[in-house]
Amino acid sequence: MFRFRLPYQVLVSKRYLRTLLNILLIVLGVLVVYATHQKIIFRHELPIEFTFDENYFRHYYESFPEQKQFDYFAGDNDYYDNYYKLNNMVPPGNVILNIGIQDCTNVFNLNMFCTNKDSLASILSSEDSLNTVANYTARTVLRPDISVDSRYFSRYVYFDSIPLETLLQLEVPELQIPLLQNAPDESSTINWLGIIFRHTTLQSLLSSDQPLATHAYQHGLISNADVLFGHDAVEPRPNYALQGVIANGSDSLPAWLSLQIFSPPQRLSHQDGPRLTTDPANHKFKIVQLADLHLSTGYGVCRDPFPANLIADDGSCHADPLTLQFVSQVLDEEQPQLVVFSGDQIMGDRCKADSKTALLKAVAPVIQRGIPWAMIWGNHDDEGSMDRIEISEFAAALPGSQFQFTPFDTSDNTFGVGNYLLNVYDTQDVTQVTPAFTLYFLDSHKYATTGRFSAGYDWVKPKQLHYFQYQHDQLPPTEPQHISMAFLHIPVPEYRNLQSNRPETRGELNPFVGNHKEPVTAPARDSGTLSMLQQLGISVVSCGHDHCNDYCLEDDSTGSDVWLCYGGAAGEGGYSGYGGTERRIRIYELDAKAGRVVTWKRRRGSMNEARDYQVLVDRETESDLHVPEVPDFPRAPQASDMQ
Repeated sequence: MFRFRLPYQVLVSKRYLRTLLNILLIVLGVLVVYATHQKIIFRHELPIEFTFDENYFRHYYESFPEQKQFDYFAGDNDYYDNYYKLNNMVPPGNVILNIGIQDCTNVFNLNMFCTNKDSLASILSSEDSLNTVANYTARTVLRPDISVDSRYFSRYVYFDSIPLETLLQLEVPELQIPLLQNAPDESSTINWLGIIFRHTTLQSLLSSDQPLATHAYQHGLISNADVLFGHDAVEPRPNYALQGVIANGSDSLPAWLSLQIFSPPQRLSHQDGPRLTTDPANHKFKIVQLADLHLSTGYGVCRDPFPANLIADDGSCHADPLTLQFVSQVLDEEQPQLVVFSGDQIMGDRCKADSKTALLKAVAPVIQRGIPWAMIWGNHDDEGSMDRIEISEFAAALPGSQFQFTPFDTSDNTFGVGNYLLNVYDTQDVTQVTPAFTLYFLDSHKYATTGRFSAGYDWVKPKQLHYFQYQHDQLPPTEPQHISMAFLHIPVPEYRNLQSNRPETRGELNPFVGNHKEPVTAPARDSGTLSMLQQLGISVVSCGHDHCNDYCLEDDSTGSDVWLCYGGAAGEGGYSGYGGTERRIRIYELDAKAGRVVTWKRRRGSMNEARDYQVLVDRETESDLHVPEVPDFPRAPQASDMQ
């Protein structure tokens, strides 16, 4: 029987090629692991004699209930020092010893052949001192690529840090430690890539008569670093400050080095701070809803600016400064107890360089005013440099954040991230557990991915609703005046119910106040969200998403009437057409004594007027749409005034 056989040379060649291919794959795998490895783990650990009381922060807030919920011990270093002095403890925290630049070649979006350069420590300290501490430091590479305009090369900032208690046990008295540029004048200075640092020796730091925590803070030891982008970058995080621009070859998005002065560890949970309460003077609780800010990394560009005088003489229109100016004016005018960001805080595709830069701009006016805030996500927030989990982790750790995770959070649309409730109490007495108001926050996801619905927007999933039912069942019995509200980004289908669905009133218009300029872009599938919310006792639902709608509609399709409101878009970076729509912000005021919810809107062009003032819920009279006298500010009772 004849058999066809390949020549021996061909077989050898095939084996050679197969072996070579395997070697190349192994090499590529090693390069990928190296390229994505962002942190060097501690290679040695010293036996630490100091202990840390994990309940310290809880004890702190119990001892000082007047402190704001997100007080990070700023201005309270004496208490901080005394605590550690009495307990013979070194304050916890890391100290940065070195900052440098890492240059990489970008191949198929993988960083390869990286080299480190411009090391600050190599300028400050001797090689012997650096070798002594090298085995105890950790290297962190900050992943925002500061070479924003380069396709084939990437540049990152890295820093080497060491726990303070570890550093104190090493015998390196001559080690030079970099300090913030506002350190005392007696320290020496050095110019690193155009940024001025001061520096001192470890021996000098230890020779002070002051408590170590105060000395470390006052001398400007650096505990953390970050990179932000844009001429309008802001840094509202406690003890952080923008130090200077790192040359990155971009005129539109300069890279800022942000450094954190050595400070106590930050509060990790909203539960460690005081709870949300009404104003003790009038038992009211005011909420400002900020919908669809659509901020960018950088100034941003106005979309559909209205009125036309927002455009500068040179034809430019910077969206973000205008948006934040409007937000700041409303916050100063209303002075709320809570701000709700209801999705699309940032425009993801304009935040590819760095999403956190844009998010910090969004929350800066709120943090600077000491106002607690809650946040849910829209369909654009996670389209930049951070996914939904990453941006949620970042938001949850910021001052004043009420954002919460659940054990069921997912990065996909099966449950989402940011499904939680907040209780508001009518007393500061922590023994009183009955809430006056309950606020529900739902992740409405992004785009549908199921069958024939995949062309539209997603919907709230049954698992989320079951979770809220469980949370609702854990609440203590409430008073008759108790009110519940819900916030989500994408409207539920019932926002289309302009006409009554009840047999006795079918075809009649439902109560309606505001503007309905564009189609309601709700999910095509009705998942029963509103019916479940109604069963939870929710009286008002507020959303964003549709920028040119700002109405409140009383829907009668469920067992009891529920008000469905739009927040109105506030951001100049989002669309706003339909004949010209001025940006606006919705405000809610909840009255614990009367069991009442009233709402109104502020427009950019008429800040002194409360537009479309109306009562949504009134437990005393049960007369919705009643418009009482408003002595504090003028109102516009006619919806046509908003046109």
